[in-house]
Amino acid sequence: MDTIITFFNSQFISSMIGALLGAGVAVYVARLQNKQQLKQLNNEHELQREFFEKQEENERERIFLQYTIERAEHSYEILSDLRSAKNLFVDAVFELLKRFPNDINSDEDIDFKKYFNLLYGDYLLPKYNSIIKLRDMLLLTLVIQDDVELSRLKEEVRKEVSIFVDYHKRISKVENFEEYKEVAEDFLEKSKLTEQCDELRAYLTKYITETTFRLVSPE
Repeated sequence: MDTIITFFNSQFISSMIGALLGAGVAVYVARLQNKQQLKQLNNEHELQREFFEKQEENERERIFLQYTIERAEHSYEILSDLRSAKNLFVDAVFELLKRFPNDINSDEDIDFKKYFNLLYGDYLLPKYNSIIKLRDMLLLTLVIQDDVELSRLKEEVRKEVSIFVDYHKRISKVENFEEYKEVAEDFLEKSKLTEQCDELRAYLTKYITETTFRLVSPE
């Protein structure tokens, strides 16, 4: 028994126990450090994930903004061309006069129907088709917008184009210059197409400005 006690009290055993305890502490510290490092890595990973998600969100917003502006710019071009339809019938009078022979002396010498049919076929009808195409393009260009006032103004433009269509039908059936002049002047007086196009253009500018401030970060 004394031998055993002496053995356990020896320097060798004391060193061994100290080494074992030291190893245990080292293992514990290593595990603690690994746990802390793992937590730090997880935190860094979460921060990176949030950063890339924010970057992706910002990129989607940037693309949406760019797409919205491009559509608005296209709408501006359409409205610029569409607003000119109000003066089409008046402008056509000058085109008609160009077709008359220079040696005509009086209204009785003019075969209005003959010259008007030529005017209608190669000037009025193509212009009419172009305006209808512009109307359809405008409706498609603004179809994705979710603004109530924008939709209302778009509908007002559409109504004005419908009025133009009705007058175009009337003008296509005129028999003489006086009748043509009457229809053209009546349309010019009643049409608000230019005004509605300008109002829609102004609101589009406001809409895009507000969209830009909403989507672009203050930073």
